[in-house]
This record gives sequence, C-alpha cells and structure tokens, in this order.
Amino acid sequence: MRRDAQGFVLTGRDVPAELWRSELPPLDLETAVQGIFCAGDVRSGSMKRVASATGEGAGVVPLVHARVAAVRETV
Repeated sequence: MRRDAQGFVLTGRDVPAELWRSELPPLDLETAVQGIFCAGDVRSGSMKRVASATGEGAGVVPLVHARVAAVRETV
C-alpha cells in the first residue's frame, strides 16, 4: 500500500499513476493493491469522523461486489 506524507493510506486517484492498472486508477476506496479497500480514519483525505467512516464502509460494499464479479469472470 502507498501512503501520504502523514502516513495515511492512498486510495483511488490519489494512488500514484505508475501503479494504476491498464492506465485506469483504482476504484474510489481501493488501495494500490488490487482488491484491497480502505475506509475511515486510516485513509488519506477522509474526514476523520465516525459517521464518515461508517458511510465509506457501507459505500465500499458494492465496490467489493464488483471486484469479486470481475475476478469470477477471469477464472
């Protein structure tokens, strides 16, 4: 995983472009490691609030489902 200067995990378009796959950035809450998502206080750019972390956690569910579906298609 990549982190910012303060040690928070980079996600989505904040991940350095040289780590993108097929010239596409990771999904919004996805880290530089494909299929690994990050939400809440450890994520760079998060609001550092419980309600925000809860919303991000809920928001990552459809992203995980999409990633699992994509993996199934390649197997």
